[in-house]
Amino acid sequence: MKNFLKVIKLDLETKLIGRVLINSEDAKEIGIVNEQIILLQYIETSIHCKVDITDTEIPQGSIGLYEDIWAKYRVPADEYVTIENISKPKSIGYIKKKLLGSTLSRDEIFQIAKDMTSRKLNDTDSAYFLASMFNPGLDQLESMFLAESMAETGSVYNFKTNSDSIVLDKHSFGGVSGKGVTPILTSVISSMGYMIPNTSTRSITSAAGTTDIVETIMPVVVAPEDIVPQVREHKGMLAWGGGLNLSPSGEVMIQIEKGLHIESYKKVVISIVAKKISMGVSHVVIDLPYGKFTKIHTVDEVREIGRAFMQLLTDIGIKGFIYMREVRGIDGFGVGPNLEMREVLRILEGHEKASQKLKIESCRMAGKLLELAGLAKTNQGFDAAINQINNRQALQAFWKIAQAQGAKQVMISDDLKPAKHYKTVSSIRNGKLKHIDNKKIIKIAKILGCPAHKGSGLYLHKDIGDEIVAGDKLVDIFSYSPRKLNKALDKIDIVSAFEIEL
Repeated sequence: MKNFLKVIKLDLETKLIGRVLINSEDAKEIGIVNEQIILLQYIETSIHCKVDITDTEIPQGSIGLYEDIWAKYRVPADEYVTIENISKPKSIGYIKKKLLGSTLSRDEIFQIAKDMTSRKLNDTDSAYFLASMFNPGLDQLESMFLAESMAETGSVYNFKTNSDSIVLDKHSFGGVSGKGVTPILTSVISSMGYMIPNTSTRSITSAAGTTDIVETIMPVVVAPEDIVPQVREHKGMLAWGGGLNLSPSGEVMIQIEKGLHIESYKKVVISIVAKKISMGVSHVVIDLPYGKFTKIHTVDEVREIGRAFMQLLTDIGIKGFIYMREVRGIDGFGVGPNLEMREVLRILEGHEKASQKLKIESCRMAGKLLELAGLAKTNQGFDAAINQINNRQALQAFWKIAQAQGAKQVMISDDLKPAKHYKTVSSIRNGKLKHIDNKKIIKIAKILGCPAHKGSGLYLHKDIGDEIVAGDKLVDIFSYSPRKLNKALDKIDIVSAFEIEL
C-alpha cells in the first residue's frame, strides 16, 4: 500500500546519508518503525531511505527530506511523494550465509554491493557484512568478486583508445603529513604523454587531503561527462573522487566503519582496488609508508598489506608495484593546503627553497610506475622522471591540467601565502633530528584550522638527520585566528613533536 506525504525540505546536512523524518502518528498508521528502510517515490524517481521518527519536528501528513536527498533528486518542497514498506532484500540471506561460514558466489556478492549502494540494506545489516570480513573472512575469490562488484555498482570510465591502452595511477595508503607526491607525480607522468586520471579525497585523518591542497589552485570537481575527454587530451587529471560515483558501496562501508570505530585492512585494500577498476587503470604504484608515527607501524605489517594488494591486483588483471618506505618525518616542509601546494609548485619551478627530499621521493615513485608499464628501462625511470621536472615540462603539464579544470590564472609558488597570524617555535636542545611525530603535527594543524582554512598550517625548518643547536627555528605555525594559534600552543607541546637525539 502506498501512502502520500507532503515534502518539507530540511535546510541542513546530516552525516548519515539517505535519511528522512516522519511524524510518529504517520509511522504508526503506515506501520513503520524507527530505522526501517522504505521506498520513496517522486514521479519516476525511486529512492530507498531510512526512517527517523519524530513527535515534534515534522507535522502529521508530511515528510522531512535532508539536503542530500532533495538536492540530488530535485524533489521540491510542498510536493507529494509516496512511501511504502518494502520486503527484506535477498542480500540479507546472503550475509547470514557468510556469517555462518559459507563461501559466496559472484552474484551473491554483487547483490550485497548493489543493495548497499541503493540503501536497501540498513546500517545494521551492512555492519554484519563488514563483520564477516573479520570472521570468517573473505577468501581470495570472494575478495576479487567484491572489488569488481563495488566498481560495477557505480560508474566505470574507459580512457583507452586504439592507440593508447595504458592508464597509469598512484595511490597512497596515507598516514603521512604532506600530500605533494601525487600532484608532482601526476604532472611528471602526464608531461611525458601518458594518461594518469588521478582522483583523490578530502582530508579524512590528515591535516589536508590531496583534494584540499589542489583546490587552492584549481577547481577539483570535474563533471563526469568531461573526465574522459580531458584525460585523453591533456593526459592528466587531479579531481575530487567524491562526485564521480566511484564504488558507492565503499562509501557506505566507510560511514558504517566510522560508527563502529573499526577499520579492516582487507576492506581498505578491496575498496582501493575497486576504485582503480572504476577508473580503468592498467598499472598502479601503491605507496605504503610505514614507521613509528604512521598508520602502518612495522615492516611485517607493511609486507602483509603489500601482499594483499599484489594478490588482488593480479587477480583483477592490473599490474602493480608496492612502494614500501620507512617514514620518520613528513613529506616536504609544509603542512596545510596553501603550504603543501606551495611545496609542489616550488619543486616544479625549481625554486631554491624546494624540498629536495620530496622531489626525489616523487620521482622515485614516478620512475617505478614508468618501469612497471614498460615506458622506461629498468633503473632508468627515476632519471626520466626527474628530467621532466628539471626541464620544466612537468610544470607546463601541471598548468595544462589546472586550466582544463578551470584555473583562472597561472600562479607562482610565492603567490600562495600562509595565514597572517603566526608563531615561530625553536629548539631547546642540541642534537640530531631523529623523528617527527606525524600524529602531533596533524593534531596541531587541525587546531589551527586545517583544512577548511587554506592558509593555516605549519612550515618546518628542519628535516630528519639535520644537526640542531638550541635556539634554532624548528617550525612556524600559522592560523587565520589568534585564538586558534594560542589554543594550539597551549594544548600541545609542539617541541615534543620533534625527537632530537643527542
